[in-house]
Amino acid sequence: MKKTLSLSLVTLLIVVAIFSCSKKTDVATPKIAAAPKISQDDFLKYMVAKQPSKYVKMSAYAWHIIKEDLEGGGVGMGMTGNPAFGFAMAGLFSYMADFPPHPAKGANRYAGLTIDPNGVKNSNFGNSNNQFDYIGNLHNLMLTEFINNPSVYLLPGSTSDASNIDYNSVADHMGSIYSQYQGGSPSDFYAQVSVPSILEIPNIFYNTIPGYGSAEEYLLQTNKIDEFVYTALNNYISTLVMFTNYNDFHDYSVSVETALISSNASESDKKLLLTSFAVARYSAGFWLTIVKI
Repeated sequence: MKKTLSLSLVTLLIVVAIFSCSKKTDVATPKIAAAPKISQDDFLKYMVAKQPSKYVKMSAYAWHIIKEDLEGGGVGMGMTGNPAFGFAMAGLFSYMADFPPHPAKGANRYAGLTIDPNGVKNSNFGNSNNQFDYIGNLHNLMLTEFINNPSVYLLPGSTSDASNIDYNSVADHMGSIYSQYQGGSPSDFYAQVSVPSILEIPNIFYNTIPGYGSAEEYLLQTNKIDEFVYTALNNYISTLVMFTNYNDFHDYSVSVETALISSNASESDKKLLLTSFAVARYSAGFWLTIVKI
């Protein structure tokens, strides 16, 4: 019996030894180090470094409207963290900011102007690396609707003046614009953005923000953004005025957005800035190359 056990044990040891010798030696797979993320400070320096050395200043009128579009997207995201509300804010901020009479064309500057929404939808203003790019495109489609059908969004019998905007009509149509181009149904939009919250936007635009001096200051002083986002927004806005050629501005914005994506900024900061920059990039394309203000 002992002999049998000994033979079995020897056999087992031989088998284990053969298996161990025949097993391939594991080779450790070399780990590729991830590209280091740029710091927030370096990102802000990059924004300034990319400014054009020579520029022809954008008209104050065009800069004002594009700036309001960007700020609308930023305020909407800052208040709720919801891109859909960023779209709603940006569209209405633009619509309200655009009502002061154009210095050359007067209040009825869009009379007779019709814009092809399909051309707007398929414009080359995009940046495929920005996951919130669609908000900028939706913003332009809403502006197209405002310009093509102004009577729908004004109180009956009124003229094109911001005090006569029918905000209920605007709120009612936002869902259809959003769903028509983003998919789903209008109810999907209103599940994210309520009509009462849309109707509060004019009060924020006309009454709340002016008390702070700017939308960026409002967001900072009410703790909706930090110093990093505040500085980034101001850098972007101050650079915007340096461009009259849209393609140059588009390239600047895309390069800044790409740097932001690869930075160590928080996801919430990236979300707000990328939404704001997308709105501004599309807005500039809309006003400077389609409407040509």
